[in-house]
Amino acid sequence: MNHVVVSASRKAWGKNARAMRIFVLRLLTVLRVRHTTIEIYLIDVRVMRRLNRRFRAKDAPTTILSFGVPQSFIVSGQKNTQIFLGELYLAPTYIAQKGESEEALVIHGVLHLIGYTHAGKHDTMVMERTERKLHAFLKGS
Repeated sequence: MNHVVVSASRKAWGKNARAMRIFVLRLLTVLRVRHTTIEIYLIDVRVMRRLNRRFRAKDAPTTILSFGVPQSFIVSGQKNTQIFLGELYLAPTYIAQKGESEEALVIHGVLHLIGYTHAGKHDTMVMERTERKLHAFLKGS
């Protein structure tokens, strides 16, 4: 069983948080990823900018940040059957301003958490193809 926690820093994003949780649970099922936990935070643009500056040295907001758990990270008290994959941070107002899809960005972030990268040309092509297929499938079902 997968566990997805979505926290919204604004009360108005509460309905969005519930829908996102369901979407991510469906995505994990389609990806056949089991026994995992993902935390998702819906945050203000100002906070996103600070995180982007601190962790990526880019003094600008971004739509999404993903922070996977390093292999050497030990979660105390974690049951052996449940794996903490990491955290996603999304800026809903900035995503809307940019005209981007929250679902597509969440797919992108989850793929990063399970090991996909776009470090090289081949990796980028594989990740983008996977994102398109998943987005089309999940929108159609």
